[in-house]
Amino acid sequence: MKKIVHILISAAAVLALTILNYNNAAAQQTTKVLYISPTGNDVNTCTFSAPCKTFNRAQSLAVAGDTIQASGTFAPINITKSITVRGGTYDGAGQSESICVKINADNVTVDGVTALNCTSHGIISFKANAIIQNSTVKNSVLENASRQMNGGWASCIKGERGSVNLTVRNNLVENCYGEGIAITMTLGALVEGNTVIDAYSVLYYVDNSPMLLSVEIMAPVPATRSSIVEQAVPWESRWEKSTTPAGAHSFTTSTFQATPFKAVKKVSSLSAVSEC
Repeated sequence: MKKIVHILISAAAVLALTILNYNNAAAQQTTKVLYISPTGNDVNTCTFSAPCKTFNRAQSLAVAGDTIQASGTFAPINITKSITVRGGTYDGAGQSESICVKINADNVTVDGVTALNCTSHGIISFKANAIIQNSTVKNSVLENASRQMNGGWASCIKGERGSVNLTVRNNLVENCYGEGIAITMTLGALVEGNTVIDAYSVLYYVDNSPMLLSVEIMAPVPATRSSIVEQAVPWESRWEKSTTPAGAHSFTTSTFQATPFKAVKKVSSLSAVSEC
């Protein structure tokens, strides 16, 4: 009798394992890649051989876990599903939308995209578990291109209020008329391996966001790479723009660094830094 019971239990275990593996395989098969191209057509189903034309069409077909693979240049986008957006250039020139890439869903990955000519922010996250990596933001925050704003400018990459567990990794920011990378009221952030060149305001801005900041900064001219500074930032810090040479938007050195154009000044009081 015991032998029969043992056989029945073993058979049940094998059946349960088989069902589990089947469900896992089915789940893996349901995630898909949707393709978009400026030469595509939105009557298509966004396959590799028949891409869609717009991001919105691809996103309407996507489910959580899917990837939208872009090739070419598109208008600014608003990500509202838990997906990966890979590739593509999102150009704000002549567009009514001031932000090039908005993350408005949890568990979004933005990988290898380019944001150009954004009136306001280049890439911004409002939600949890966003990853912004291997991407480029250039010639943005153009609302301050005349350099007349006294504060309140946007950022080329930003974690905004509502962000939780944000990762900003291996990105390039260049020619930014606001803050290079800003983390504001974000509950946990990892910022590492990024390069920021020539930001009008500050290279990195952190406001009320516990995080680990790994800083890699490049000067406008010459493009001299700095060493990497890793520092836990429990409250607020800011790296100040120097006043000389005039118009260069370079950065003064700290006492522990010998090379020019590096992160320099930590501000610990809330009154010392205006919110953005």
